[in-house]
Amino acid sequence: MKTVEDILARVKSLGFTLERHGDELHLRRPAGSSPPPELIAAIQSHKPELMDHLAEALTPEQRKFWQPATGAK
Repeated sequence: MKTVEDILARVKSLGFTLERHGDELHLRRPAGSSPPPELIAAIQSHKPELMDHLAEALTPEQRKFWQPATGAK
């Protein structure tokens, strides 16, 4: 998985959802399922891009509280 679109397509194909909560990403999945290790690695390595991509989907009300990802903790 080389791009954000590839990662999100894989997440969707597995029936998972990827959500942004503040400065964290949450991978929601059906009970009893586990994500493939390569998916976890791809999410971790592309976290800043995924954070920015998911922020684009925010409503105007949610944007009031959003800050771009800096990579800093």
